[in-house]
Amino acid sequence: MMYLLDTNVVSELRRRKPHGAVLAWLQAVDDACLFLSAVTLGEIQAGIELTRDQDPAKAGDIEVWLEQVAASHNIIPMDGR
Repeated sequence: MMYLLDTNVVSELRRRKPHGAVLAWLQAVDDACLFLSAVTLGEIQAGIELTRDQDPAKAGDIEVWLEQVAASHNIIPMDGR
């Protein structure tokens, strides 16, 4: 089975104290079954850009985190099909 993680689930992982149910579910699912949409990555990147003007250091930290998330998950691209 494949699971497409929505932006709110991915963002939950960035919190200091992620919701226990989210963590438990993610730990119970095989990483190979977890997918991210290019749209989700774009939404988070848009948030980073909004943050960058007010807090460049925080934006940089989130960007590093996003790169790690993207590198460790399957990405479903937008290809117009």
